[in-house]
Amino acid sequence: MNLDDLLASTPVPDDVREEVSVLRDLKSRTRELGSAPVPRAVAAWVEETFDAEDGRFQAPNQELRDRATDGFLAMLDRWAPAHDA
Repeated sequence: MNLDDLLASTPVPDDVREEVSVLRDLKSRTRELGSAPVPRAVAAWVEETFDAEDGRFQAPNQELRDRATDGFLAMLDRWAPAHDA
C-alpha cells in the first residue's frame, strides 16, 4: 500500500492530511512501537466516516462471522510467528 496514492485518491480534510504528514515524519525518525493519543483531527475524521456509513451495510450473519474467524485463525496458525507468553 502506498500512503501517498491512498491519500491522493481519498477525500481527506486538510487538517487530517497535515496530521498524517506529522505522524509519518515522526515515524521515520522514531521506533514504530509505542503509544500516543490519536491526533484530534484524525480521530474526528475516522469517527465521522464510520458514523456516515452506519446502517448502510447489513452485518454478516453468525455463520459467516464464524467462518471468517476460523479462516483468520487458520492464517495465524500458518503464518504468524510463534509467541511464548
